[in-house]
Amino acid sequence: LGEAGAGQVTKACNQIVVAMTVQAVAEALTLAKKSGVDPAKVRSALLGGFAQSRVLEVHGQRILEGSFQPGFK
Repeated sequence: LGEAGAGQVTKACNQIVVAMTVQAVAEALTLAKKSGVDPAKVRSALLGGFAQSRVLEVHGQRILEGSFQPGFK
């Protein structure tokens, strides 16, 4: 990726994108639930569109299940 340290910067960039995407998924599913719309159906619909992502797929399912155990520390 470039000079020494470029990989660390790239990893930090990845973490920013992933963290913000997890937050967006949580907000979207919360909005659906509080609006009386089935969040599982919303997730399913979003997975079929431009919002589709691995984060929505994996973490969205965990949110629906109420499974908040960290995958790593």
